[in-house]
Amino acid sequence: MPNKTIYIADADLPIADRAAELAGGLSPAVIEALRLYVETAERRQEGFEEIRVNTRVEGKPSAKVFSGRHLARVIESYDGHSLRWTTYITPKDRIVVVARDEPDIVGVAKGAVEHTADNVTRLARDVETGLRATFEGQTDVAKEHWRVSAAKWVGRGWDDATSLIDPRTWDAQRWRASENMHIFDSVGELRDAVMARREFAVGSESRYIPMRLIDATQDALGEEHIEIMDI
Repeated sequence: MPNKTIYIADADLPIADRAAELAGGLSPAVIEALRLYVETAERRQEGFEEIRVNTRVEGKPSAKVFSGRHLARVIESYDGHSLRWTTYITPKDRIVVVARDEPDIVGVAKGAVEHTADNVTRLARDVETGLRATFEGQTDVAKEHWRVSAAKWVGRGWDDATSLIDPRTWDAQRWRASENMHIFDSVGELRDAVMARREFAVGSESRYIPMRLIDATQDALGEEHIEIMDI
């Protein structure tokens, strides 16, 4: 039989008094505290942790917190951004998908190099075409070619694709990371939503959850793979 005597330091007496006031007695307060401690400790032993998702509601910062165990993660890249899809299972066996969209500096740098190289190649081809027309005596063709090239490269500059991945052209919104969460009762419900091509909010945009995220989630849960065949 455990000892029922509880020692409370003098410095903690105000907390104990307030807890007793709120719970209607010190004993109910102690039991409630022990119950919460056991639940938290057991969840931690099972791999659950507190997950915080920072969102925005009507343009204002907001946060959602839940208890979850990490299952799988898939990362996609697009237009200088990195989109990270992560699945968690909750103590109530629900599946939570957290989508985090953030600037991808490495992707931006890689894209800038690739597009700059493409532009240099196109410029070299333009010069080659103009010189060939000039040397072959096609004066009118050469003049028109140099006129068009000058308008394209001096007036217009690099192409739109380069501007798209150039961080100097980004506004404050594009530099801001954003998160959204979506809750499903099971992996099957998540799969049905993906197969139905439902779009899910990611920041201020909507995107499709990748099918390979479901496969990775099933692997983490040890579930059987189900292949939907249209035959």
